[in-house]
Amino acid sequence: MSSLLDKYFTKKLKKCINKVLIKWYIDFKYIEHNNYVRLAIKKKIYNDEQYEVIFSFFKDDAFIILCRQKELEEYIKNQVEGYFNNLK
Repeated sequence: MSSLLDKYFTKKLKKCINKVLIKWYIDFKYIEHNNYVRLAIKKKIYNDEQYEVIFSFFKDDAFIILCRQKELEEYIKNQVEGYFNNLK
């Protein structure tokens, strides 16, 4: 039962993050490994080897992160802006 809830809340968290990332013209992907998820982004013009991880979480913590959506949105925005600043 716990793994089903983790899967459900992880899916909801990804949807929430996708809504934040839609503001920028970037590629992003989720890299899952066992109980761990990483969010990697890159500019659309770059090749696949240039993804940079900007956020990671354990699937067990997805519900807790969802409860703090405002902080999550601010964190993601800051990370994406930092990514773009590093490219210049």
